[in-house]
Amino acid sequence: MIDAAKLAQALQSKGIDLRHWCSYATVGTVDDAGRFDPTDGAAVVVAPDNVWADVLLMPILIPLTCRVSLGCGGTAHIQAPIFPGDEVLVHLADGDLMQPPVISAILNSQGAKLPLDNTRRPIFKNDRLLIQCGKTLPIEVNAKRINLGSETAAEPFVLGNTALAEMASLLNALKVDIRPSPVGPIYPSPALTQAIDLWIQRQRMQVSDCIFGQKAPP
Repeated sequence: MIDAAKLAQALQSKGIDLRHWCSYATVGTVDDAGRFDPTDGAAVVVAPDNVWADVLLMPILIPLTCRVSLGCGGTAHIQAPIFPGDEVLVHLADGDLMQPPVISAILNSQGAKLPLDNTRRPIFKNDRLLIQCGKTLPIEVNAKRINLGSETAAEPFVLGNTALAEMASLLNALKVDIRPSPVGPIYPSPALTQAIDLWIQRQRMQVSDCIFGQKAPP
């Protein structure tokens, strides 16, 4: 009797298994004439069931539609935007091109280099988790509770716009607060009125232009 497992092991060598289990690819579409377009925005589709991207496998030049599955899965996700022209890493289950392939990473390359710091080196830091978002793209963190610092962090963040509006309302009321006295009405002092006007004028300097929050979880 032939031992198929031992026979397969004995025959293992470069070129025996012609399947592609993993491949580089470029995001883009291929038209009916076989022309590849790495600029076509239709290459990326956000559908009800998943995010899909058309790619061209490199160097075998086979077009495929792939599931985009970056970072974690299940109920927790870290998702980066994916664009036409991106170089990606594609996994092919069992080496079968008919199975739904999966994009597992967006790669940096000569055409899409890592951002550089002020020393002209990649911003990569090997002693921390670094989250960097270029092209003026925002970063969203959505959760029932977000702790900054440690899991025991318990100080709530102030809602900047609400706090500034409430404080301005209070100070404006103080400016016109006239109190009666035996010698006549007492008005706020000019120094107090000037301080209130200056605070209101500068209040936007007290809040961030790029970090935003909300009162309740989504």
